[in-house]
Amino acid sequence: MDNKNDDKEVDLKDYLKLIFAKKWLVLSVFLTAVAAAVIYNFSVPKIYEAGIWLELGKIEENTPIENPAQISQKIKIGAYDGFSYDVVVLNPAQTNLTQLKIKSSNPDQVKKDLEKISALILAEHEEKISNKKEILEKEIEKLQAKVNFLEKERKILETKIETYIFEFDLFAAEEILLEAIVGSSAKLDSLKNSLGNIKSTKVIKPVTITYQSARPKLLLNIVLAGLIGLFSGIFIVFGKRWWKSEI
Repeated sequence: MDNKNDDKEVDLKDYLKLIFAKKWLVLSVFLTAVAAAVIYNFSVPKIYEAGIWLELGKIEENTPIENPAQISQKIKIGAYDGFSYDVVVLNPAQTNLTQLKIKSSNPDQVKKDLEKISALILAEHEEKISNKKEILEKEIEKLQAKVNFLEKERKILETKIETYIFEFDLFAAEEILLEAIVGSSAKLDSLKNSLGNIKSTKVIKPVTITYQSARPKLLLNIVLAGLIGLFSGIFIVFGKRWWKSEI
């Protein structure tokens, strides 16, 4: 039992002696790995994140002009003046708020691009709003003219009723006119409400840039590379020893 423990102790000492004897090889591999990590860390471009918040407009009370998924897809395919990014679109639940986030190694350029993209989105939405408003305003104008005409007809009919008080057909005609006026007025109010519910898309928070690299930190890279280099150096030492013993 003691002999086995002595053998293990001797083997461990031999291993340590071998590592110490080849310490410069182990150290060179260790330093090479650390240097490679430092070079890699500074050669890889830093990644910055830029974001802008929009409040999407509405063409109806509960209907946004465009949903965030559509905006994201259009940006990805370059629909906005050729800009094509891997964009992240965030939309807090039950709100019209939308954040566009883009990662890039050029923060100044991506800031300009986000501002231009948001301006194009706003212009496109404003065009849709203008078209919707034009349609509603024309309908309101026609319906208002109809209500005005019915009101005039009603006044004429009221004059006739005062003159021909026993003409019961005139009373029936007046009821029909009143129903038409009430129905048209209700529809007119609905159209006016729809027009009032239209809201434009706007920027509620301008472009902000997070100056933080997305890559691992320098210290973490050095520690990992150092451990890999240390174990690699030891492995090389033992590998060379094994190779010589086999030969």
